Amino acid sequence: DAYYTVIGNDGDTFYVATDKDAPRGKLVAITLGKAAPASWTTIIPEGPNRDVLDAVTMLGNRFVATWQIDANQKLRVYGLTGAPEREIALPTLGSVGFSSKRKGTEGFYSFTSFTYPTTYFRTTFNVADASQYATLKFRVQRDDGVAVGDEELRVIEGGAAVEDPLVGERLQEGDDGVGLLGAEHRDPERLD
Repeated sequence: DAYYTVIGNDGDTFYVATDKDAPRGKLVAITLGKAAPASWTTIIPEGPNRDVLDAVTMLGNRFVATWQIDANQKLRVYGLTGAPEREIALPTLGSVGFSSKRKGTEGFYSFTSFTYPTTYFRTTFNVADASQYATLKFRVQRDDGVAVGDEELRVIEGGAAVEDPLVGERLQEGDDGVGLLGAEHRDPERLD
């Protein structure tokens, strides 16, 4: 009558992706011993319009949902209560697959499109409370002194560099002569 996929649990509360009474999918919390649909709590409701909830995984205390929206996929991050937190930026329109572990702090995703070859990325959720950040701004320049852009570095108490709070690609000395070791860039880390 419907599909049911257990995404994770907190004690006797199980997070289950299903299409029961939601043909385009939803995420619900089901408490052990209270399995009747009337007692479920909807965490991520069925999407609007033709949006389809393709997949959900947990990364720390967050849900990362893959949405199919008009032949295009998007990654959206939600808190445990289902509150939307952010969307993970993708290179362009295309298809994505996300993988993570509940107790982990990093997730991996592959992205591909008609104009973008399959590429693997890593993203990290380090900090739950954004009030712990301080933001530093700096200019990135090539070896010949030409400025190639302004960057922001978010630093958490204790000095660990983090990015908004998704940690991005580390800029290293490369063919273009750009070098800024130890800083974080806004794009997701590309695993070549």
